[in-house]
Amino acid sequence: MKKGLILLLAALLLLSGCGGQGSSSDAVKYADQDAFLSDMAKGITQRLNSDEDSSSMNAEQQANLFLKLVGYELDRIEKYQDLTFEDETFDQLAHLYISGCQTQRFAAQNYKNAALYDALWSAGRSTRAAIITELYSRYGLPITSEQAANYTSTGSYTITFSSGSGDNTDYTDCVKVETLPVWNEHYSNADYYHYDLLITNKSADCSIDVTVSVVFYNKSGDVVGTDRETIYAIGKGETQFCSFRTDAVFSRAEYKIEKAEKSYYTSGMSDLSFTVTTPGKKVMVEATNNGSSTIEYGAAYCIFFNGKDIVDVEYAFYSTSNDPMKPGETQYAECSTRAAYTRFEVYYYARINP
Repeated sequence: MKKGLILLLAALLLLSGCGGQGSSSDAVKYADQDAFLSDMAKGITQRLNSDEDSSSMNAEQQANLFLKLVGYELDRIEKYQDLTFEDETFDQLAHLYISGCQTQRFAAQNYKNAALYDALWSAGRSTRAAIITELYSRYGLPITSEQAANYTSTGSYTITFSSGSGDNTDYTDCVKVETLPVWNEHYSNADYYHYDLLITNKSADCSIDVTVSVVFYNKSGDVVGTDRETIYAIGKGETQFCSFRTDAVFSRAEYKIEKAEKSYYTSGMSDLSFTVTTPGKKVMVEATNNGSSTIEYGAAYCIFFNGKDIVDVEYAFYSTSNDPMKPGETQYAECSTRAAYTRFEVYYYARINP
């Protein structure tokens, strides 16, 4: 009797998997997170170490070079695309990174379709840059700080209002500056790296005109580019968008804001009302002049984002000197982009020549 009971218990244990091997054979086998980070870092290093100059290449030669560069990474990490990592956030980032590289490969393979090529290459680059930054800071991606700087940019600035003619007002405390995410714009023969700012006149009782100078530095601290823009008639409480770019990869940008020579323009923004609609993928701006002055120049800047990343910036005029906006008139501006985006922001300016 006792022997039969022991045999029965043993059979039940085998059927239930207790003490046996049945449960362990069904356990999820996770991919090695550290191995992925190591392979990813090796691919990035090989890609960044390439010193081939594409500036004199034709479109086909450049596409073949880009295929080789993205291949350095995919040859090492594409094997992980059907695997799962235990850390859910890491798993999502890893697979999005693989997808970003595959997007760039597809773009280069279709270089003859310029619109598709430019849009997809830029989207892949934005995805890669954001994930490299996240994995480097959060998960210890084993690349150097100099390598990481190729995908992140820091900025510093000074604001001085010592220049200008006849106006000794100190506007320093009136200006607020916001740095937007760095992004790159790909053309068939070149890449341009953008560094964009939002400049707000917080409390000045009149319009101000500013000149912004930007200097770009590489990872060694050498100057690799400069850009400069003057922005007129920033009225009280108004924000204007300004963009700077260079054709060289940079790791740091510094900007200096100075009071520009006084212009003839004043801001007409307080006289305007705007309505934004989105037919299809377009951003349509309807501007109405509710004031008593003619708007000589007016434009809308549309910033397109995919998540937190900028993928494109477009601007369109709703009023020009050849077609000024008279009191009571309504005029239109239209922004569009080939890039895939999830949201957009619109900023305006309006200038009156009294």
